[in-house]
Amino acid sequence: MRIPNLILILSLLLLSCRDSTTFTVKNFNPFTNYSPVNDTLNLDMDLSDVIKSGVTIPAKNKNGNPDFFHFEFSLKNNSDKPQSFFYKIYYQNESYKYPEYIERGNNRFYNPQSAANFYGTWEVVSEGFHSTKAIPSDFKYHEIRDSFRIMGNPREEGKYKGSEKINDFPDPGQIGRVIAKIKTKPLWLAAIQQKANENKVPLERQMYLDALWTIEYDNRIGETNNRWKRNPRVGNYCFVLVVTDSTGISQIPLAIKNIYHTTPVFENYFNPVFFAHTYTGLTYPFYVEQSKMVLKTKAVLAPDKGVFVDLFKYKEPLKEGHLFNESCGISDSLFFAAHFEQFFHNNSRNFKLHNIPVVADVVNDNYSRQQYQENKEKFSKTNLKDDYFGITNAPGTTVALDKTEKAISLSNPGNELRLKPVKENVGINTRIGFTYGKYTAKIKFPKILSADNIWNGITCAFWLLFQEDAEWNHRNVCANEGYIPKGDISRPPPRVPSTSYSEIDIEIIKTSKFWPQSSYRNDPRFPSENPGENNNLIAACTNWDLACRDPKDFVLGAKPIYAKGKNFVLHRW
Repeated sequence: MRIPNLILILSLLLLSCRDSTTFTVKNFNPFTNYSPVNDTLNLDMDLSDVIKSGVTIPAKNKNGNPDFFHFEFSLKNNSDKPQSFFYKIYYQNESYKYPEYIERGNNRFYNPQSAANFYGTWEVVSEGFHSTKAIPSDFKYHEIRDSFRIMGNPREEGKYKGSEKINDFPDPGQIGRVIAKIKTKPLWLAAIQQKANENKVPLERQMYLDALWTIEYDNRIGETNNRWKRNPRVGNYCFVLVVTDSTGISQIPLAIKNIYHTTPVFENYFNPVFFAHTYTGLTYPFYVEQSKMVLKTKAVLAPDKGVFVDLFKYKEPLKEGHLFNESCGISDSLFFAAHFEQFFHNNSRNFKLHNIPVVADVVNDNYSRQQYQENKEKFSKTNLKDDYFGITNAPGTTVALDKTEKAISLSNPGNELRLKPVKENVGINTRIGFTYGKYTAKIKFPKILSADNIWNGITCAFWLLFQEDAEWNHRNVCANEGYIPKGDISRPPPRVPSTSYSEIDIEIIKTSKFWPQSSYRNDPRFPSENPGENNNLIAACTNWDLACRDPKDFVLGAKPIYAKGKNFVLHRW
């Protein structure tokens, strides 16, 4: 549920961190078992058990057991009798967050959007403030030590729960039983028939796909905390210590003591880091400190751990001809260890290819512009070969691990061994999802132009794609009209408030660097280019915003902008 920005009810004063009248705290160190450099601790995320349990920080120790950040602080009891004190540590990602407050004049108001930030505390989320032993009133500082680690879904939100991760692709008998059940349900069967007509596939094929979807959906149901669904964010983390006594602990709001609770004021979670910096501490004692030390973390994905083949995503009965091996296949070891999997494109049959019946190696045989023009004029429409883009009929044949280079190689099968020439998509994708961050990849793409500037048709692409089509992975609500579902070609298209679909493309293609005339509002002075006259390639970046009109300055068509000393043209279809 989206929290309207205008709900600004809770007002708290910003006060500096100071000593309480009943105790004094000093020497807060969030990680005594590590050695930061210039107050920054650089640690890679632990991906050793990432598929099953998600990202953890810090990494496991040498024995393969969980490791923790050990923190400590010193506390002096200023009262006239021994007593126990209460403390809690909070962490928050600072690189990708909403501000915790909104400023109005000299006051700061809680920003409800900050509940979406990645923050956490103890690994067992139901634990409130930890208690010290009874500290004597001896005017001496006593060291308090504890530990924590950063893991996914730190609030244990119910929407991120599900079944335990297992390698559970169904056997043909299980699929057959679901198909048999479909045939006994007239309404279910009718809905699948309609879907088959829309997708232009045979009924038996659509029943197979729906049976597969049903089994996978049922397999997801459970109450396990799927931490991998909300992995820790990369970048910098801050650490905040809160200490209080028996008077203060009774007055801390429940949503601060236990971060898995929501607050009725906002009908949402409450970000404790706001409380940690701003408290009404007019009468009751608190000590709050944000450490100067920060954690900086990144994830390093390892291609040499192999490539998993997810048959749920392949969506075809497995036939002979696949080349599964220890580094590319469906084994349990690859299921739990591989950071990458073979990507199977969803090729729509609503888009038909009208191919010239000529097979040629455009790049290596130096296919010329004259040959292109001759073949284009040689064949009439009735001689063209209608076809669709395809995917492999033998997973594992077009994806391989190069152990020497510690790299994954992709190959388009071409037509040498084919009785029927095909156009086939091939790719890989990561299996570890992140909400925010920067990706760096070293990719060697193939040549795509002949010496005469003829494009061989290959589009080299580097994508960011949504992790799973499920409610837990939905985007923020689009308040202004809603999103247009990806692939919906109806007119007018439907609008939905939210969707799990998200995509950012970086593509290398051979095309004009300018948009169609309609994108320039039919201005007769629109720029144009014949890309066949040069050897330029276009590196295009596309963000699928699904026509959500919430962003500021939403426009249609081409819009010139000036940024960082250069002129650009942004475009929205």
